[in-house]
Amino acid sequence: MDEAILTNRLKDLVRYIASVDMAWTDKPGCSGGDCPAAALRSRINAEELLDFLRFNVKYLVFDLEATRRENAILRSIITSDGE
Repeated sequence: MDEAILTNRLKDLVRYIASVDMAWTDKPGCSGGDCPAAALRSRINAEELLDFLRFNVKYLVFDLEATRRENAILRSIITSDGE
């Protein structure tokens, strides 16, 4: 996948996550966004999710770069053996 496409998709995902109303609560008497604790909890959950996604994307980019380096090394070994 092209890096620009991946970047755009990740930006879309971040915008979508930021726009989703995640006001969940498990307390009776608080309905949806009426409970301040639920709003705070949902905000923390959204931030944790974004942090998790950022970390995973950074790892995937690192892994992709390492794989490319390894492929280049292996190709050079194969071509030098064939000569």
